Amino acid sequence: MTKYFCLLITLFLFTKTRGQEMVTRAKIEFEVRTNIQKTMGDDSWREKIKEALPQFSTKYFNFIFNGNQSIYHYTRSDDKVKIPSWINNSDEEETTWYHDYAGGKSVVLRSISGEKYLMVDSLRKMEWKITNESREIAGFSCRKAVSRLFDSVYVFAFYTDDIMISGGPMSLCGLPGMILGVTIPRMFTSYIATSVQVVGVDEKKIVAPAKGKAKTNAEIRSMITDITKNWDKKYRDKFIWGIFL
Repeated sequence: MTKYFCLLITLFLFTKTRGQEMVTRAKIEFEVRTNIQKTMGDDSWREKIKEALPQFSTKYFNFIFNGNQSIYHYTRSDDKVKIPSWINNSDEEETTWYHDYAGGKSVVLRSISGEKYLMVDSLRKMEWKITNESREIAGFSCRKAVSRLFDSVYVFAFYTDDIMISGGPMSLCGLPGMILGVTIPRMFTSYIATSVQVVGVDEKKIVAPAKGKAKTNAEIRSMITDITKNWDKKYRDKFIWGIFL
């Protein structure tokens, strides 16, 4: 009986110790799922195009970090049908997000109207409201937080403070730990971490992109405003949200 009791105590202490380990470097895979038919709107021309497309698009991205630096980029797609780039608007497959959280710096390589730009600016500042709701994602206990972008776009996130970086997919950041789950209802898109790899992380990939025309976010916004000045507001807004996420 004594031996059995000691074994239980040992297992408890081991589990507790493991649970307190903090992840300071990792490769995190995200599954990004978008209801593309809802993003397209409902005019008659688009309704005809929907008939040839699946309801959902599923893509995968890697978030690689070490210490306070990270890189986030596209890796593959589960789509059986090629989704036209104008539907996604933001050319995510060609986009790379680099962040230096200690230095407060962001460099995003993005293709806009066929040109490659380096959006060099400060990290996004987000105001989060942390709630009492929680869930498990990729084996980590996560807590829910809510924020708002572009005045009216709500972001629902789940983060874990067991992963020691204040980051997340795309340019989302500012929570006391890593964001492993995101839902953006107005963009009909969810981002969920499917795995967290802490061994064999290729840290050489964590390098800021350098090929492209360097511009600040304000300069890009001015350029986008000019490009979309004659667009319908709902499509213009979605395009802008995609560019600056």
